[in-house]
Amino acid sequence: MHAPFAQSAADTPIIEACDIAFAYPDATSIRTLANLVLRNVSCQIFPGTVTAILGPNGAGKSTILRLLAGLLTPSKGHILIHGKPLESLGLRARARTLAYVAQRPDMAFAFSVREVVALGRYASGDAVAPAGAAAIAYALAKFDLTRHANDPFATLSAGQQQRVSLARAAAQLYVDPHIHDKIPLSNHSRHVLLCDEPVAAMDPRYALSSMQILRETSAGGAAVVVVLHDVALALAIASHVILLACDGSVAASGPTNSVLTAQNLEKLFGIPFLPLLAQGDHPGTPPRSLIPYSLIPNNQISISPNLNKPGKPNTPVQ
Repeated sequence: MHAPFAQSAADTPIIEACDIAFAYPDATSIRTLANLVLRNVSCQIFPGTVTAILGPNGAGKSTILRLLAGLLTPSKGHILIHGKPLESLGLRARARTLAYVAQRPDMAFAFSVREVVALGRYASGDAVAPAGAAAIAYALAKFDLTRHANDPFATLSAGQQQRVSLARAAAQLYVDPHIHDKIPLSNHSRHVLLCDEPVAAMDPRYALSSMQILRETSAGGAAVVVVLHDVALALAIASHVILLACDGSVAASGPTNSVLTAQNLEKLFGIPFLPLLAQGDHPGTPPRSLIPYSLIPNNQISISPNLNKPGKPNTPVQ
């Protein structure tokens, strides 16, 4: 059963970046072309998709997510949401459409877990109403946080705090399933969920379950954009991938299996990658993972005469 997020049958992008560039101010508070973090970036994010953004440290992955969220303003170019400039959307309307999960969740006040999740209903103004309470209860249960609802947020581990942040976003974009099917499809809100390394601190169990929830969210019609460093996770859940180069330009973008290749990753990170298959996979099957060649024990691979082009693994991954 898919999560009750808003659905859309639209074929047009929900959100898109149009030839954007961005520079942070230098020590003199001046933005110049010399300190561009992103340059000439264009992308389209469609409903019902999961788009993963990967790239080296400092390539601008977090910056592009903050630009898409409207937290930063492009130095050049513009962001469109539903075909209109993002800045034309009021803050409350934007919050009803778009949720952002930061890389490092932080709270300035001593909120409980439930109170943090309830912040997701601020734009709807119904945190204490039945609809808001249902959204909060749903989000807590979805991310296995019900038993922690009254715990102080600050006392949680980093991985638990990340789950709370995802639950807040889930509450923010929640659509009551009892009224969902009674609303004409053309009037459905089309939602965007932007997540910056949302599972980096989680243990494997919760990392996988949280990423599965993100995939369910896209299956419900929302557009999900997630910054990742884990190639295996991107291969597992993303339908599309954007690779950002060190200079802040787009190195490659498109469907996951055509973009996440050993060749593209070697160009991007400067080290060779080895595609891994599962036992029984046939030649030509998309890899289950791509890992740095140097991490494979020598007795498990055949060394190619050209060390920059690893040979085929002797034994597929079990």
